[in-house]
Amino acid sequence: MKRLLPGLCLACLLLAGCSETVSEAPPSEKPFTLYGTLNPMADTQWVFVYPVDRRLQQPSKAPLDAAVTTTEAATGAQQTWTERTYQDWRGDIVHGYWAAFRPRFDAEYSLSVRRSDGAESASRTRIPPFASIATEPIVPGVYSIWAPVVISTKANYLLKVEVTYDITTQLPGERPVRSRFTLLYRDQARTAAGWRIPIDLGRDRYYIQIAFTDENYPLDVTLHDLELRAVVANEEWNPPGGVFDHEVLVDPTIMTNVRNGYGFFSAGFPLQVNWLPEPDVLAAAGFLSPPAP
Repeated sequence: MKRLLPGLCLACLLLAGCSETVSEAPPSEKPFTLYGTLNPMADTQWVFVYPVDRRLQQPSKAPLDAAVTTTEAATGAQQTWTERTYQDWRGDIVHGYWAAFRPRFDAEYSLSVRRSDGAESASRTRIPPFASIATEPIVPGVYSIWAPVVISTKANYLLKVEVTYDITTQLPGERPVRSRFTLLYRDQARTAAGWRIPIDLGRDRYYIQIAFTDENYPLDVTLHDLELRAVVANEEWNPPGGVFDHEVLVDPTIMTNVRNGYGFFSAGFPLQVNWLPEPDVLAAAGFLSPPAP
């Protein structure tokens, strides 16, 4: 059975520095560092704001001197964001701002973070065009079995394409173990209609084999579910060298599109599809089918 699920926390999915301490910005006249991503598949948007010239994890729970608004370029519609202060998993105080709206596909938005003295950090971003995701019929090859996934969209950027195998592995004489095995896919091809990701079931079965045991040792692998996730993004997702290196992006001055400030504000949305190939396809690729419910 196939199910299509939009994700939610896109900024934390992609931006290095969401799960570790963010570097301090250098002393400057710029008022704010900010991180956020507009997601047209979510009903609530978030941006995280940090005052410059002090630690980015603001120690006080007192409200920031910051008014956050977004404006849609084509219509002039404006959203005023509400502050929410909370503790993250490290115990640091974080100032998040949220707004309950759903950005329009292929629309441009500007963000303003303004202090009471008029100092402002600002950014502008365009939402990627609409996209849909679906599986294609299995393609038997000479050396493998292909399970293509297509993403139909006019968007030019596709990021973080991952394939996860929900599997049970069992070595001879041992108990079965249920786990998830994830591979980062870089084989996507641009097409006239969007993107095509050719999942190589036979090759991935081999990767699972050598990840759990010697390549020549017997290993039963039952496939329960196959999942592909990807993020449709705009052109601003362009890290140095084309690589999302945590050690590089933890510095808020490296990949930034904020005017008179630091950090990164952009747009994108995740797509996901789950399915299970037919038993004969699984067997041809070296997998066992799950027991009937």
